Amino acid sequence: MMKALKYIILFIYAFVFFAIVLNNFIPINFYLAISSALLAAIGFYMLKKYMVLLPLNKLLLLGVFLLLITGPLVGKKETDSLEKRDLASFPEFHISNIWKFFFGYQTYFEDHFAFRNEFLRWNGLTRLHFFKSSPVPQKMEFGKDEWLFASGTNFIEFTSKPFSQDELKLISLNLEIMTKWFADKKVKYYFACLPIKARIYPEKLTDLMSKQLEFSRLNQLYDYLKGNDKINFIDARYELIEGRKTRDTYIKSDTHWNTFGAYLGYRKIMQTMQKDFPDLVYYNLSDYRIDTVETQGGDLLMFMGLTEGIKFNNYKFNLLSGKEAKSVTPPTGPKHNKRTYVSELQKSPNKYKLFVVRDSYSEFLKLFTSNSFERVFYDWRPIPEISNIAAEKPDIVLHEMLERFILYTLILPPEIKNDSTFINSNFPEYYQFSSKVDVSQIVVIENP
Repeated sequence: MMKALKYIILFIYAFVFFAIVLNNFIPINFYLAISSALLAAIGFYMLKKYMVLLPLNKLLLLGVFLLLITGPLVGKKETDSLEKRDLASFPEFHISNIWKFFFGYQTYFEDHFAFRNEFLRWNGLTRLHFFKSSPVPQKMEFGKDEWLFASGTNFIEFTSKPFSQDELKLISLNLEIMTKWFADKKVKYYFACLPIKARIYPEKLTDLMSKQLEFSRLNQLYDYLKGNDKINFIDARYELIEGRKTRDTYIKSDTHWNTFGAYLGYRKIMQTMQKDFPDLVYYNLSDYRIDTVETQGGDLLMFMGLTEGIKFNNYKFNLLSGKEAKSVTPPTGPKHNKRTYVSELQKSPNKYKLFVVRDSYSEFLKLFTSNSFERVFYDWRPIPEISNIAAEKPDIVLHEMLERFILYTLILPPEIKNDSTFINSNFPEYYQFSSKVDVSQIVVIENP
């Protein structure tokens, strides 16, 4: 009986091993099963006289060990990331720097070894349900009550390192310059820097994260710009905090606000614009049927290799009027990127064209802004692309930016910076302050 059991275990090990190998060439189907069974039978015949001599416990241990160390090597390589990022590419080999190839291959293997995603899911589920600890503390951390937060040295520094007085002055000048530069072209420029989740839900942070995020660059900038009537600065902190009394405004397992938070941001933006455009109208909550939708997921959960595991409420806003903007094909242009998006609405409540310089926070925001303007051009980048704005000829430019990208306010669009006649005539002190601040370390990225 014991001998027969060993034979069965040995055959199963051989079958699983060959199934892993053959899955690189044959999809999971009937032919894969037949081929694996045939090769397993051959392997079983060749090994049975040796393996049957092992005690059953050692046979089980040896088989599991061999599958664990060989499976990731011979199995089908991973091509997709559960962590919402690009996987490392295979490194180029150069005889002049052979060690660079080996280090690059190590990174490549760590991203592509077989069953990597399965290991990530298992590790993520274990940590989520039993330990409440992050496998990637350099990217995300657990707060209280299953609230997840972005973390890591870079994130903490980007949001919580104080600006110098020279940096604050340069940011103020940059915003004044852009406001004036657009105004001379009959375009109204507004800047909205939106707070990270930790500023709206500080009580959900751990004690360590509370200490790390105690200082806020965004609050520092708010205080510095307070009362500066040369800048159209939109501050939505109060609305997002007060809104919590009715519904959550941010997503527990994500870095973003939810649709209700986005609506509150939209309403604040429209109310600010209304001061300059008295005929501008916006939708009130009473204009929508709001459905509560229980869902799961979130970009912070993805860092654990998971797409579900933490439930939260999101909200679906349906206009009672039935009016909905339509996505249209954007005009081709060399400065457009894969996330360029344009919407149009016939019989719009406002006969204005809006241009939004934005990041991922506008994914929910555009659900509201698109239905409020005749045409909206959404340009995903941290710094305004002047050529796109000039081609679009909008009435209003909304520059939306999340707090963690606030460093980009130190950089002026090159087309404006190089307009020396304009700057020398209106802001002669700009070059004095810009020379004091080193912005060379800020990497300008197309899709933050």
